[in-house]
Amino acid sequence: TARRHLSEQADRIAAILGAYALIAAPLGLGLAAVAEDAVAVLLGNQWTGAAPLLRLIAPASAIYAVYRVIASSLQASGLARQAALLSCGGAAAAAVTVGTAAMLSGSATVIAGAALGATAALLLSSLAVLARIARTGSFRLVAQVARPFAAAGVMLLLVSTVGAVSGAAILDLVLKMTLGAVTYLGALFLLWLAAGRPPGAEGELAVLFGRVRDRCRRAEVPANRQA
Repeated sequence: TARRHLSEQADRIAAILGAYALIAAPLGLGLAAVAEDAVAVLLGNQWTGAAPLLRLIAPASAIYAVYRVIASSLQASGLARQAALLSCGGAAAAAVTVGTAAMLSGSATVIAGAALGATAALLLSSLAVLARIARTGSFRLVAQVARPFAAAGVMLLLVSTVGAVSGAAILDLVLKMTLGAVTYLGALFLLWLAAGRPPGAEGELAVLFGRVRDRCRRAEVPANRQA
């Protein structure tokens, strides 16, 4: 049955979720961290007023991207009805949340914040549903997704504190992106180590880095001998 298939693939699903979160989280929260510079470079200085909205919309898009993996997993396992119910429920909750925010405030930033909250609630609900169907622990699935987003949150906090460095938006953007990438990877692996090195996307990334390091070392040996 579909439920049995998901329960047998619980490890693989958890790893896939972690891998998507590992990519989506730094993209979404990273874009939020450099919103002003990104808007200035891509759209021009006249659009800098859109930066506060981008800081909320980008993380919401990252969260929704991870949710789509869950919905696709349910559909691929023959549980299209459950996936549809989740999506419809999420759309209804988002409509109520955003509508309430619009009536109470009318501010575009507040409305975007409400959409972000509704999207986060949808992801948490879908993780709980997936865990129940796959007969695995909710904490395990949440942890796979939470670690990349927590690391990206550290990156967001650090990069957001950096002001104008060079005065040129494109150069500041490159510098902040570099700082963000280093911070994200460092925080990600520290959180993974603190969690006891559980199997998942971080472990696969560590293996990949190890292979690249070994190849670089092997390439250096012949060069040193020739010298």
